[in-house]
Amino acid sequence: MFDELANELKTAREKNSMTLVQAANKSKIDIKFLEAMEQGDFAFLPDLYVRAFAKNYAKTIGLDENKFFKKYEAAKKGIPYVEESEYEEIIRQLPKSPKQQTAPIISEIKQANGKDKSRIKKDPLFSFDALETNKPVNDTTAAVKKRNLIIGVSCLGAILLFTLIYFLFIDTGEKIIVAEKPIEDVIQQNQRYIEDDQANAGSNLGIGVSDSLVLTINANDTSWIKMLIDENTSGEFILLPNSQKTIKAKTNYKITLGNSGAIKLQLNNKPLSFTGKSKSVLNIIIDRQGVKYPDNSSSQR
Repeated sequence: MFDELANELKTAREKNSMTLVQAANKSKIDIKFLEAMEQGDFAFLPDLYVRAFAKNYAKTIGLDENKFFKKYEAAKKGIPYVEESEYEEIIRQLPKSPKQQTAPIISEIKQANGKDKSRIKKDPLFSFDALETNKPVNDTTAAVKKRNLIIGVSCLGAILLFTLIYFLFIDTGEKIIVAEKPIEDVIQQNQRYIEDDQANAGSNLGIGVSDSLVLTINANDTSWIKMLIDENTSGEFILLPNSQKTIKAKTNYKITLGNSGAIKLQLNNKPLSFTGKSKSVLNIIIDRQGVKYPDNSSSQR
């Protein structure tokens, strides 16, 4: 299903006579990620960023970004995307609800109720029962109560049956359990990283001028980085090719590198040596003694 999305992106870009370089400049997305999406690869970064990039790229090349986003969500779940018009047609073809089926019956009962009343006025000592049978009854109050009971039971049964059909065949939506950061915020954040002055890029994670550890991160390729500073300050960001960040701490850093082979580190202006692989995730800890590898699966790759 991702291959269909990839073909749709590539076809739309070519239809607008736009090269990958032009699309990258206009969308503010690294060309490497655009190539991955047009090849059907939507796992190059954490899902939150992939969703934001896919929606932004679709808008850049003239597609309906909301419709494309729904297609991406369907492909991720492994189900075909259904147009809203097709969904409405499916609903129309479903059996009529019990409420709709019982409406004519209730109308007939009401009409019958009116007929009975006219007969009661003419002859209060002689009438017919609630089911319009030919059996005469002398107690008109009992007949009315019986009729009202039948109407009430019929309406209650119709409501219960309609509710059951609704939850079994119509209401198939999924409840959102965890709220995520809005995609528009992720897109703006990505553009802000590109436009910010690299010399001041580390200010959001800095602790102060009195910090004794100064870490400089250099990237020769696009890399996603997440870190925890001194066990109480966290943050995540993307470094573009040939860019860097300088971050200060008092005791240590806990870092996750999304593309560890593209990263070079310096601690207090001294190079740090560590083992990283291209397009491979690596977890490390940095303190005064240097680089440490925590005991987890990511560090073993």
